[in-house]
Amino acid sequence: GVERTGIPNPSAPVAALALSGGRILMAMNDDAAAADRLNLAVSEDEGTSWRVIRTLEDDGGDARYPMLRWLESGDIALAYSHGSKGGIRVHVFNTAWVASR
Repeated sequence: GVERTGIPNPSAPVAALALSGGRILMAMNDDAAAADRLNLAVSEDEGTSWRVIRTLEDDGGDARYPMLRWLESGDIALAYSHGSKGGIRVHVFNTAWVASR
């Protein structure tokens, strides 16, 4: 079932994607004092604990509405709006990159 994580969320959307072996990847803002922040976090225990593996945005660019998807190639795409919804940024990476963080 779904359980609370204890991760702060300033009413910001999140995106999550199940990986293999009980791992979950999540794009989220976990800092109420920095609404422009977008972190990429991973859980290796089905969501019980989380660790930030990369801060993608933290520059006042207003990163919002993340979306994580599997690509046909097996890579992962993360897309989100940037700049007060005036643009979109996309990052593409693979599970080996996630595992190395």
